[in-house]
Amino acid sequence: MTTLHCHYLKEQGTQLSSPPYPGIVGDVIHHTICQAAWSAWLAYQTQLINENRLNPLEKADRLTLEKAMIDFFDLQALIDARQTD
Repeated sequence: MTTLHCHYLKEQGTQLSSPPYPGIVGDVIHHTICQAAWSAWLAYQTQLINENRLNPLEKADRLTLEKAMIDFFDLQALIDARQTD
């Protein structure tokens, strides 16, 4: 198991075994978010889906969830930096 400094929890944690999301967003999550933080997101994502009646099969709802995930982890600056590399 690899450990990393989790951007969300601000402490050491276990790195995810693979990117949990496609593209740059998934790569940033894989390298900066630990397993415990990802589990917290999954619980919150379930809450968002239920409360807002989101359908992950709908593109607009997937984009809503992606934005919520980026905001949840406060990753926008890291994603922007990765895109300019």
